[in-house]
Amino acid sequence: MATAPPSPASNVSLSKATPRLYRPLGFANGYSFTLFLFFGGLMMFFSTRRIKWYIDNTVCSRPDRSLPGECYWFSRGLDRIGFYIHIVAILPAGFLACLQFIPALQRSKWALFHRISGYVVLLLSVIGTVGAMIIGRRAVGGTLFLQAGIATSSAMFIIALFKAYASIKRLQIDKHREWMLRAWFYAGFIVTMRPTLIAVAVAISSPNSPYYQAMPCKVIDYILHGSHERMTQLAPGCAAYMTGDNPEQWTAIQANWTEDNRVGEAAAIQIAFIVCGWVCFFIHTVGVEVYIRMTSAESERLKLVSQHRQMLREKGLSDGSPSKDTTNNKRQQPESSTGSDETSSSQ
Repeated sequence: MATAPPSPASNVSLSKATPRLYRPLGFANGYSFTLFLFFGGLMMFFSTRRIKWYIDNTVCSRPDRSLPGECYWFSRGLDRIGFYIHIVAILPAGFLACLQFIPALQRSKWALFHRISGYVVLLLSVIGTVGAMIIGRRAVGGTLFLQAGIATSSAMFIIALFKAYASIKRLQIDKHREWMLRAWFYAGFIVTMRPTLIAVAVAISSPNSPYYQAMPCKVIDYILHGSHERMTQLAPGCAAYMTGDNPEQWTAIQANWTEDNRVGEAAAIQIAFIVCGWVCFFIHTVGVEVYIRMTSAESERLKLVSQHRQMLREKGLSDGSPSKDTTNNKRQQPESSTGSDETSSSQ
């Protein structure tokens, strides 16, 4: 039985209802709101989900919440400290950073929150990055290629943050927006690479896989919960470790992710992590530049706002902060395509 097409009245109601979803948050159009939901929503979901895991202290007790063998390193010594510094700082920073991009929280009514939150994000980001550098030599195999990737992404992230900070101090709001976008696009590659990592790790896994990863036998022992019988089957190269002749022995493990082979899963993930990390970081680095150029109209608008603020500061009429009067005047002007009011990130 054929159904009647939607009536014009229902279409009008839908078009009127849709802006009610994003107008209160300060977005000028659904396109901007959709982009925020996709990029910001993924980051917020990633952060809040993992924060709960660490609060519940279930990261190492459940195999699906940590990479195989990672908790061997992150439960002892300096690596434990670096791990918790990184997690406790960077996850809240990622969540708060997303709030900084909500236009309604950038206006005069919320200016103090926006500014204080921005400083908190900056501080937590630096602390979290220090933690990442500490654990880089152990995380996901800790190869030199991986350490180089962590160092590169961390350096670019911190440089972008401080360029954003320097820009807002000079009242260059357009540059502040661009550098904050760069910083969190750089950081966001870790979210993008999660599904990519799983896909690549599964793709390279097989009983005849040509891909092998060197792993310390003590980590393999940890993964297998001390079962030397399983170690003999999955890692026969650890014979000297099992007899106690060489406690620091390493062996090559084939990438073979199966339900009953956590060691092969660890090898597949460690191999895939390096490739996926570099590729996803490159995509994010290029992608943010494309996005900035696509929203050049917003940069031009913010440049005019910056010039006005700088002029007021030079005349001693304002410290450059958004005032109630200037904000109200701007609300009467057409909003830009990205939907931000005055700034697009932390001050």
